[in-house]
Amino acid sequence: MKIDLVKDIKSDVKVEFLTAKQLESHKNKKLLKLAGFEAKQDTICFLHEKALLVCGLEDNSSDNFRSVCSLAMQTLNSSNYKSAAFNVTESNIQAIVEGSCFRWV
Repeated sequence: MKIDLVKDIKSDVKVEFLTAKQLESHKNKKLLKLAGFEAKQDTICFLHEKALLVCGLEDNSSDNFRSVCSLAMQTLNSSNYKSAAFNVTESNIQAIVEGSCFRWV
């Protein structure tokens, strides 16, 4: 099955997944570091002024994506945001979907 991913989605908040290595080159690195975010597994940092929820990953394995995605969904459900866009790729789409659904099983 071929899945076409949409890149530009309008949403209230954007959800990004970062490893510690990816954090070093992130455009909001300074602000994330100031907030104490180190991109450790299952950590999150909500930059409300940027409408950005950043989630930490140990590495890009499916298990880690599932785990942190479940945490992101819990966080989003407790917020007042109506829509969210995830940085989905062909390699992480299954884990993100499974992690999003895990909370409801």
